[in-house]
Amino acid sequence: MNGIFFDLRTLRAVDLGAIFGKIIGDGKVRGCTLSYSGANLTIAKGHMVAKGRLIAFDNAETIASETTSANGYGRLKLSIDLSQAASGTSFAQALFSWDYADTNSFAALTQNDINDGTNTAYQVEICRVSFYNGTISGIVSQIGGSAVNMAEHTHDYAAKSQTKTASLTVEGWEEDAANAVWTQTVSVTGVTANSNIIVSPAPASHEAWGAAGIRATAQAAGTVTFACDTVPTEAITAQILIVG
Repeated sequence: MNGIFFDLRTLRAVDLGAIFGKIIGDGKVRGCTLSYSGANLTIAKGHMVAKGRLIAFDNAETIASETTSANGYGRLKLSIDLSQAASGTSFAQALFSWDYADTNSFAALTQNDINDGTNTAYQVEICRVSFYNGTISGIVSQIGGSAVNMAEHTHDYAAKSQTKTASLTVEGWEEDAANAVWTQTVSVTGVTANSNIIVSPAPASHEAWGAAGIRATAQAAGTVTFACDTVPTEAITAQILIVG
């Protein structure tokens, strides 16, 4: 027997992990917005929880992808390995790595109970991305906000995720010479300035999206603004997931 929440006792990471892992699901606690440029994926400053273990991103962190296929998909995962030495001055018990595939399908993650004092390995998926011409062309899915696991409930009060589509017309692009891009703002019902949204091309628009370098750059009440490096020669259909 080892008293933990008692005077003069030592509170260990495994003890807090046992509690938080039971009541808080994997996900973002604050910040940790994802963005991409070229072959790099960046996680903004913030906090995440993985199996009850709190991980702080004190500064934005950029993870380079190294796909060997021009087109396809990638999965960025965070792997916790408690067999690595603990340190008070550096952190080596978690690392990022990429998986690559021709289709959006990947092997199951390793998700052992690392708070039982025996298991040491746990993985969480940060995001999946699409590649076009060797660079990231969109974030297909990403880790959401951490949620409290209720022991029982009779009503589901959580906001539901919504999927919207928007058409980016050829004539709708306006030149932003100062930033060497073209922009287009479209109406998307349900989006707010603070919504957590995931933007990706519809399957039929995937190639044209990547070739034009299209990305979402801003959002406001009822609108999403896109930018591109070159104006596409066809209308593009964007898919916007408003995460509940």
